[in-house]
Amino acid sequence: MKNRWIVASLVPLLLACAVPCMAAGSGVYIRSRDEPVRQSAVVKEAAARDVVFFGEFHDSAAIHEAELSFLKELYRETGNRLILSLEMVESDCQLVLTNYLQGKIPEKEFLSLSRPWPNYVDAYRPLIEFAKEKGIPVIAANIPRRIASAEARTGSLDSVAPEDRQYLPQDLEPLTGAYRSKFAAAMREQNGKMKIPEAKIDAFYRAQCLKDAAMAERIEEGRKRIPDAVVLHITGAFHSDEGLGTAAYLSRHHPDLSIYIISPFKGSAAAYQQQNHKTGNVILCVKK
Repeated sequence: MKNRWIVASLVPLLLACAVPCMAAGSGVYIRSRDEPVRQSAVVKEAAARDVVFFGEFHDSAAIHEAELSFLKELYRETGNRLILSLEMVESDCQLVLTNYLQGKIPEKEFLSLSRPWPNYVDAYRPLIEFAKEKGIPVIAANIPRRIASAEARTGSLDSVAPEDRQYLPQDLEPLTGAYRSKFAAAMREQNGKMKIPEAKIDAFYRAQCLKDAAMAERIEEGRKRIPDAVVLHITGAFHSDEGLGTAAYLSRHHPDLSIYIISPFKGSAAAYQQQNHKTGNVILCVKK
């Protein structure tokens, strides 16, 4: 009887171990139209690259859970070569962020000075706390919002304060081609909700490129500090899908960089495989 109880209790555990862990319960990784792949396989591929873009939908709890799981496993694979980069923290908050990571200021002070996103506690705090625990450097990658807003509002950087010009990227030339077309299409689709006049799309696009160029330069600077570094950049998917946006600026200035892109998809792996587009090296499919 005792032996039968032991066998019965082991069956669920054995079955659980037999099912591949694709994305730590938060979704399923697939390579384009391929079969699902384990997170560990994706991590090993990512660890061999220079920069890894993990695209997200900012309001997806499932993706945030997957990001934390991915960060932890990538750290186990790369150790002190890993740098975390976040779109969600602006570059003028870098010193405050670094001081918090190094234990020089309490969290309350960090939060009061860093303008955290409304969903910071649930979505991004776990990433920063893990980085703090393990001593992982974190890049405050985004350009201060007031600078991008000035560009979007006026179509010019003339009104940017002198003390803010240090945060401007050196490359102020907007991307052309596919990214411009994709952005304009997205703005027109949202036009009913956002009430963006057609004449303002160009200014909004220049502001978008300003963010992308700035994030690319912050990533470049971060890599210079650690030889053989792997940068994991957490960002909205629009900034990296199809190798556009921030990824395109990186490639423009450093064509030798090995870039790896993870793109999110709301729906099942089967639903994604029925579509004809490719958005990244690897797709993370999550429930809608």
